[in-house]
Amino acid sequence: MNETAAGQGQSKNPKVEIKQRPDEVLPFLKSVQKLADAGRHELSFFPFSVYETAAKSGCLYVAASDKSDATFCGYVLFGDKFPYAKIFQVSVVPTYRGAGIGKMLVDAVVNTMEQKGYMSVSARVANDLEANDFWQQLQFLTVIQKPGGVSRKRLI
Repeated sequence: MNETAAGQGQSKNPKVEIKQRPDEVLPFLKSVQKLADAGRHELSFFPFSVYETAAKSGCLYVAASDKSDATFCGYVLFGDKFPYAKIFQVSVVPTYRGAGIGKMLVDAVVNTMEQKGYMSVSARVANDLEANDFWQQLQFLTVIQKPGGVSRKRLI
């Protein structure tokens, strides 16, 4: 997919491509893991093998600048069991936040699932995160809240 976002500034709003094919995504796995580890509190922890398996199966999309150096900007990790898809993680490099990259990543997943005839795309998000504004802007609705893990005592 060659979906791009045109920006005004160099670092804050780059032109971005959403990379979906495994051969396009695999070179960015270390960057994905580093960003995920930096956001462990919000995203939870997954070992490297989870990202690698997802990339190989087409369930990890990466946003990268469309320049020849392809600077990593963010990712979305999702899974599916027809006819339902779930987004597990979305994260954008802090210097690129607010440029619409997270929206592009989620839209790419939603569009792919719609093309495949899926009924829904959902995300389980802790209710105490700033990211909830992001999900509301994308018109994701709170359907149900359940207690999360005992250690953090969050509502999910």
